[in-house]
Amino acid sequence: MKLINGILAAAALSASLSVEAASVNFSVDPSLTTINGLGQTFSVNILGDFNADDAENLLGGSLDLFYDSSILNVVSVNVTAPQDIAVANGTVNNATGVVDTMGFSTFAGVNGDFSFATIEFVTVGLGDSLLSLADANDMVFNFYSDKPPFGAPVDVYTTGANVSVVPVPAAIWLFGSALLAGAGLLRRKQK
Repeated sequence: MKLINGILAAAALSASLSVEAASVNFSVDPSLTTINGLGQTFSVNILGDFNADDAENLLGGSLDLFYDSSILNVVSVNVTAPQDIAVANGTVNNATGVVDTMGFSTFAGVNGDFSFATIEFVTVGLGDSLLSLADANDMVFNFYSDKPPFGAPVDVYTTGANVSVVPVPAAIWLFGSALLAGAGLLRRKQK
């Protein structure tokens, strides 16, 4: 009986000492965007939420962004996360639809909600493009926290977004041509 009680006590102690891994969740805001016409620019924000026990802080990490380059092209990337050590705005490849290794490192640490980056796009085609994020698994900007041992790994979860580029509605073209015709008739009538 003492052996069973000892085993149960050890199991209870082990369960109470087990620590859940820290995690960071990323999302794209807005999560659904409709853009009218080609050559239009718009921006999205990548938002992060670091969840950890105690006073643990996120010290850095990096993401890759994937998109359909036949519909969207990236104009600019601005990593907005705290960056007192280093920052990388990533490498944009509009031919393949990838922004590679957007990352940051900080001594200050991040906890809770934070802004990771702002990305500006231009529409180059019609259709739908998924904006999808992934952990870049970069050696310099790997996701880690200040929990001992230093550089404790952090679980990364991402949620993408959808962008729809649609043609300018025909009704706008018809209305515009009707206005021009009306202006022409008024002008002719005044002469």
